[in-house]
Amino acid sequence: MSAEIPVKTKGRQEGRSFSAYHAFHVLIIFRFISVLYNNINDCDETYNYWEPAHYLMHGSGFQTWEYSPVYAIRSYAYILIHILPLFLIGTINKIVQFYTLRSLLALVSCFCEIYFFRAIKRRYGSNVALLTLLFLAPSNGMFIASTAFLPSSFTMYTGMIAVAAWLNGKEQVAIFSVAVGSIIGWPFFVALGIPIAADVILIQRRLSFFCVWSIISLLVIGVPVVSIDSWYYGKFVFASINIIMYNVFGGGGPDLYGTEPWTYYFANCLLNFNIVFVLSLLAWPLIEIKLHFTKSGRSYYTAWRKSVLPVIVWVAIFFTRSHKEERFLFPIYPLIVLLGAMSVVLLQDLLSNLLGRIASGFQTIVKYLPAIVVVLHALLGISRSMALHYNYQGSMQVYTVINSQSVLSFTGYTREINVCVGKEWHRFTSNYFLPDKMIQPLRSRWYLRYIKSDFKGQLPKLYAEGPSGTSLIPSDMNDENREEPSRYFDINRCHFLVDLEISSFSTQEPHYSKDTSQWELLYSYPYLDSVKASILHRTLYIPGLKKRKGELGRYVLLRNKKGDFVKNLDDIQ
Repeated sequence: MSAEIPVKTKGRQEGRSFSAYHAFHVLIIFRFISVLYNNINDCDETYNYWEPAHYLMHGSGFQTWEYSPVYAIRSYAYILIHILPLFLIGTINKIVQFYTLRSLLALVSCFCEIYFFRAIKRRYGSNVALLTLLFLAPSNGMFIASTAFLPSSFTMYTGMIAVAAWLNGKEQVAIFSVAVGSIIGWPFFVALGIPIAADVILIQRRLSFFCVWSIISLLVIGVPVVSIDSWYYGKFVFASINIIMYNVFGGGGPDLYGTEPWTYYFANCLLNFNIVFVLSLLAWPLIEIKLHFTKSGRSYYTAWRKSVLPVIVWVAIFFTRSHKEERFLFPIYPLIVLLGAMSVVLLQDLLSNLLGRIASGFQTIVKYLPAIVVVLHALLGISRSMALHYNYQGSMQVYTVINSQSVLSFTGYTREINVCVGKEWHRFTSNYFLPDKMIQPLRSRWYLRYIKSDFKGQLPKLYAEGPSGTSLIPSDMNDENREEPSRYFDINRCHFLVDLEISSFSTQEPHYSKDTSQWELLYSYPYLDSVKASILHRTLYIPGLKKRKGELGRYVLLRNKKGDFVKNLDDIQ
């Protein structure tokens, strides 16, 4: 017996058939929910992608050491292909630009998921394909990754195309997709192509075919990317090679921060895929068990091993590295879901044969196993996504308020308006959320400024103004995460201050709102205090379950009462 989730299409019952048309409608709903409600979950997304994009579009933004011409390990070509549609569309509101780009990412993810779905359906059947779709759509992992402006999300898109093409025997598309992801996005994505290369070279014995398509891909993708990056950096740059050199031969540079134990990824996958992740771990053993007991049609289940191989390679490489980041697993998120779907189908078949001989009453339970898993996964996935949104959306809300008329109505400032952050520098949502000079009453320039906090690492620095800022070597910048005191700003010159007030505080990180002689509270939004909150409240959102006293802090926007005001607009006209 196999997974039975009947779907009615076009007025007739088609067993377990589910078209790409219907799949797209399911996916688009969930992906646009992510557009609107997904937080920026990684400061790398802000400072290494949104900020350079803002600089290329608007002439201002923060630069990290990775974009210094001295190191040049990030690609401007990757940024450019994302913001090009925004230039073509054109809009005056920067927040609209932000959400427009997110919407485009959601659409790209949907189309890649549909291509992935159709390949699975053709190769493994409707049951596995439908379960894969129903696991992909509401998963928290895809909620986070599908609309993130990150190379790891980009390689997740190209990974779905590569694996889907490989499953369907379109090896040239698979090779080209791996090259696109590796050269434009993230060079370590090439690891996902190892099983594809091994299949083409060792199993199919098509070495010349592989070499020809690899060279074509390198020329078609590599030449434009190197040309664009070399133009922006003002010297010859192949960013993919530079990032490999830094991470592999950088003398421990990658491990300066973000080091985690081996259990980190397991906990991460449990949060993002819950029961489906557990099932995905059973996929390989279940495939081998099925092959052991199957006498006819073995070639069909032997082909299922192909989907396991990229995950094995990825796990072998990234689970053993000290430096671990949630985004490093994005490229295999769809494959984790696929393995989970395979496990459900195989497990149902195994249990049906095994338990059915013992007691026929078990057949009913086994029959609805796929539906039970789908519902449980969806409930846990949606609950997790809602928890992230409701618990940690304070930063998005506060910076949206900064961009609103309620803050712009506080006129009387100088031409330079400073929004300051201390320990909350890493939750800055990007300059796309600061008011645009052209739509303000005063046409003032708004700047994010850093004030001293307990953080002792290196903070980003504003790009040099002018079109050549990408090629100028910035001062006071290093690749060792050493603190650069030149980044700090005088708090007395701040017009606004954004901060998180939770149970912990220190001399360098006080609750500024308590100093009512200097600071006026303009806006606050609840924010979960992860130190005080229970693991249940940190992990899931359960309607009606109230948080205990002390579990919530607040994200605040403060106005400096002692700022450099002027008394009327005529003074600065």
